[in-house]
Amino acid sequence: MRLIVLLLTALALRLGFVFVVLPAIEPRLALRFDADNYTAIAQSIWRGEWNNVERGPIYPLFVAVCGGSLPAVRLAQALLDCGTVWLVFLLTRRLWGEKPAWVAAWLYAVYPLAWWRVAFMNKEIVLTLLLAATVWCWQRPIASGVGLALANLCKPSYLLLPLLRRWWSPQRKTFAVTLAVMLAVIAPWTVRNYVVTGELLPVATERGGFTAYVTNWWPTRGDWETNKSLWQAELDRIRGQHADLNPVQLDRLFYRLTLQNIVAEPGHTLLMFARKAVMFWFVNASGRAWWAGALLQLVYLGLAVAGAVRRRPPAELLTVVLYTWALHALVIADVRFALPVMPYVCVMAAAAFRYEDKKLA
Repeated sequence: MRLIVLLLTALALRLGFVFVVLPAIEPRLALRFDADNYTAIAQSIWRGEWNNVERGPIYPLFVAVCGGSLPAVRLAQALLDCGTVWLVFLLTRRLWGEKPAWVAAWLYAVYPLAWWRVAFMNKEIVLTLLLAATVWCWQRPIASGVGLALANLCKPSYLLLPLLRRWWSPQRKTFAVTLAVMLAVIAPWTVRNYVVTGELLPVATERGGFTAYVTNWWPTRGDWETNKSLWQAELDRIRGQHADLNPVQLDRLFYRLTLQNIVAEPGHTLLMFARKAVMFWFVNASGRAWWAGALLQLVYLGLAVAGAVRRRPPAELLTVVLYTWALHALVIADVRFALPVMPYVCVMAAAAFRYEDKKLA
């Protein structure tokens, strides 16, 4: 009964915010709920004309199943995010016990930035659920391999994650199985990309090359929103000089140019990395009421640090959090991209409190 109350409360908070609160404040915010044009991609899927290699298949298919309707996507994402609440409960109970599990699950259930992301056609809600399911199955090599594959087919940011596991430990054979299963599940989509482009592309470009270039180009100071007209002109110049390249080749070119910038200006790169490392946790791209979100994040992160000091979290949790943080500090940083690791922040935060539970005694 308590779990049902928790999940229904989480659902009510998300639906109430998306369908009641947001419509009242939306006219003053000028928001773009489908900035990545997933509705257009869903329409191309329905017509059987989807040759796009910019996005992985999971989220566009999710939007297509929802009929390309923003209200339907919001409802589905609210339900999926309740699934994440449940996984936070299960994971924390396995680690710390029953009482901390309730604290962690409630922390994520009432986390306002999760409610906010439910409103948008962005992949973070789906990715958060897939990643949480993967972490829950971490000790089961086949299940975790499938989970990692699905997470990467949603957003190919975690292709290198299996390589960060402790290969020197007695469990290295199970790690190898996880890696092999992940690659096997992704392989059909890699073949599809080769048929479409003639290039070897594991999942999708995600516009990663030009994103890395923009956010490691010193005039932007690492911020996507800084000197926007300047970097757009720079991208147009480069694209004009290489008009013969296909999207995959162009993306690789931007990665090479990014590396050149990093090597040429290591001091500037370190400054931008440090700035993006902070932005990842505390700054939203729009800049609207950033201080309120930053204060909220500070509370959650403070509890997580206190919990990690009091009770050392499993290496798997820390690996996922630190990997995601470092990756976005290298490329693009925004509090939106922190959502997939917030379940583990809540798990660690739950350990900050004192319980009679033997696991935390």
